[in-house]
Amino acid sequence: MYPKHTANDHIRKSDHDCKLAESLSEGQDFYDWTIICTFYFAIHCIEAYAHKTGREWQLQQDVGDEESIHRKRERFVKQYLSDYFGIYRNLYDKSRQSRYDPTYYENIKKLVGYHKRLLQEAMKLKSLLV
Repeated sequence: MYPKHTANDHIRKSDHDCKLAESLSEGQDFYDWTIICTFYFAIHCIEAYAHKTGREWQLQQDVGDEESIHRKRERFVKQYLSDYFGIYRNLYDKSRQSRYDPTYYENIKKLVGYHKRLLQEAMKLKSLLV
């Protein structure tokens, strides 16, 4: 589907997404976008890990493959990164709410620091990059 990428490609992208999430988290708004960028940071950490361990093929979708990439990634994290599954699943759920629920950002801004706590929790995924 996409051109072949390397672990380093995903590491650079995770760094980029993390910096944006950190920057957004310091503002007085964009709580939803902090969560979305944090989720994409997590995805690229997982992708980098898959490449570094030679398992990237498990996260690829083939023509005619009916299983969504989200289900493949969820299964991959459960199987190989179970310590991070709770973080990943929470970010997946919250990023979907952030993207599709038009009132979610209004609700989470009432939870002081919630978006920052999600980002801090996701930072544990950086250990996959070393």
